[in-house]
Amino acid sequence: MFSPFASCRHIQSFAYFHNLILYCLDRKVIIRDYLYMNTDTYVKVKIRERENITGDLSMGEVQLNVSDLVKMKDYYHDIAGLDILNEDDNKVILGKNNEKLLTLFKTGLTKANKGEAGLYHFAIVFEKRSDLAKTIFNIITKAEKTFTGSADHLVSEAFYFTDPEGNSVELYFDKPRSEWKWENGQIKMATLYMDPVAYVKTYSGKNEETNSVKIGHIHLKVGSIEQARRFYVEILGFEITAEIMGALFVSAGGYHHHLGLNIWESSGAQKRDETLGLKNFEIILKDEVDFDSLQVRLSEKNVRFSEIKTGISFCDPWNNLITVSKQ
Repeated sequence: MFSPFASCRHIQSFAYFHNLILYCLDRKVIIRDYLYMNTDTYVKVKIRERENITGDLSMGEVQLNVSDLVKMKDYYHDIAGLDILNEDDNKVILGKNNEKLLTLFKTGLTKANKGEAGLYHFAIVFEKRSDLAKTIFNIITKAEKTFTGSADHLVSEAFYFTDPEGNSVELYFDKPRSEWKWENGQIKMATLYMDPVAYVKTYSGKNEETNSVKIGHIHLKVGSIEQARRFYVEILGFEITAEIMGALFVSAGGYHHHLGLNIWESSGAQKRDETLGLKNFEIILKDEVDFDSLQVRLSEKNVRFSEIKTGISFCDPWNNLITVSKQ
């Protein structure tokens, strides 16, 4: 099958070239430019197949640089309830149901300075309220001081914590999509008080089978909302789901948000150096055309990316490292 990323392919006949055009039309792609040479027939093809991510998407592993690996491992395993999937002297991989969610890397890096871009929080979504409530009870019982708040966001029920090295973590449950409200193309979200004690009492006693626990979204501190819009919407292909003062929320597939981007603490921030905190986060694309199209958009906008075993990696305008994996 013809690959859209063959920059120059030897064509044996005009019939092959004709079939190439039909292939592109069938895939509903756009041929951006081509070169047909009679002497030694070549076709140079550059394709943009889609402007946006249209297929299924999920958020994958989050990686953190940490100073005290043992303390951080204990927090996420013993208190937050993640399983240790693998570990050595310099790295611990944690997850749930054998799915990798969080990797901690021991480093000698320093903390980020106030006002720098980077991680605002990462968020773990629970499929069942009972699993979330039991986890909340465990954290509040064993590490109450790390609890920073809770809220009903209309689309979700969320609890916030700060780990021993200052990384903010959200644990949440998504309400059914049938309860989500959209207005003028944007999702309606709010921050309403939700009593954590009442929540735990209501749901922790339910004996439901443990279900999916996964990374739900990432929220980043950026230096400019307009620059974030250009990169995450126009280049990466996410769709805007909400805009509030100083923040932009984007997603694919009609989710409330896979990424939050704000300037509340980082307006004007420039490229960040690697520090403690966020090392990398992963986006998983399940549609091959979405993955191919992303590479074209990155190339057209001169965003350098590297090929890795699972897909590609690149940095956003603030040096936040992103991995896009193809499932």
